[in-house]
Amino acid sequence: MKVLCVTRDKKPGMIATRIAKELLSRGGAEITVIAEGLSVEEWRKANLPVRIYDEGPLKIDEPWDITPSAVFLDTKPDVLMTGLSSPIRSEEIFIDADYRNGFNVPVVVLDDNWGAVNRCRFPADLVLTIDELGRRLIQECTAYAHHNYQVVVVGDLSATVSAKSVADKTKTDFSKAVVGADYSFILLSQKWQESEDVISTALAVCAVSVQVGKKIAIVPRFHPGASEEDKKKWNGSVANFERQFPGTVRWFEGCDSDSLATLADGIFAATGSGLRAAAYAGKIPICVWSPHLSEKLQGESGTKHHPLVLGGAALQVTLGQTLDVVGEIEGRQEEIQSTQKKLLRPVPFDVQVAADAVVKAAKAFRFYK
Repeated sequence: MKVLCVTRDKKPGMIATRIAKELLSRGGAEITVIAEGLSVEEWRKANLPVRIYDEGPLKIDEPWDITPSAVFLDTKPDVLMTGLSSPIRSEEIFIDADYRNGFNVPVVVLDDNWGAVNRCRFPADLVLTIDELGRRLIQECTAYAHHNYQVVVVGDLSATVSAKSVADKTKTDFSKAVVGADYSFILLSQKWQESEDVISTALAVCAVSVQVGKKIAIVPRFHPGASEEDKKKWNGSVANFERQFPGTVRWFEGCDSDSLATLADGIFAATGSGLRAAAYAGKIPICVWSPHLSEKLQGESGTKHHPLVLGGAALQVTLGQTLDVVGEIEGRQEEIQSTQKKLLRPVPFDVQVAADAVVKAAKAFRFYK
């Protein structure tokens, strides 16, 4: 079985490498990889016996000379497995090349975030999604309205994180990092420039809480794919907050963002797996909304507000809003956590189910070819 994997973001890289490892362990799989962005490092770390056909640049605005049709003709895959990165590039152009050139190779996409299928203009034959809400959002996606496709729920790496215990040392180190605070918050950016709205809104509502006497700790965690210029600006905003309210900003690099979201009391973000990880762990996701972020959400998930907010399982704070965020949490925490238990059915990622689905798609292609 020949599998062509195309990935860009870190999370698709994490999922694809796990599936590739499982397929290779079963024997008979030949895997070719086209990787760009943060996924390049995931494939390197995995150190699997795969063919790395090409590695693209880290930044999406850097040119990359790759010809998908030539890759198809050279590798003759039985299945194309791609991520749904944000923003998307190589993954979409390979799906486009498959359809445009009539290769008719079955397309499997890794739907690693609610509504991620909205990032690609072209539908897949098989969608590996995280849970039943993911399945529903695929059904609502315009690209899939008149397309014959299958969906398999394979679970969520963020649910895997929340289901397993974070190392005791990490918990202890985090507790030391936020010592003296009654509430700790993760301040999470995406790679987009619009994350400025997240940073400014989160700091504004946290300022109100500090001013009314609440003891808080803010732990910034900026996306590694964000531009240096943006990160410099965001760090400046955080530094100004610390000067105004000494001791409120803490730095912690002891674990990944999803694990961090399960340790803190709340997490500020516009989208991303950290919000899900927090909700799965019974913590408070604080979804920041602005007109600019709404446009990004529409492209990211097909909704103008985060699905957790629409379901009542998260707080939403709006750019320009003035409120005591700690007071808001204290008033709604019980309600939100109760809704989380009813709404969310976290499914830890099952690599065997994912690999079985990929094999089935490839076998069907070989049978009809």
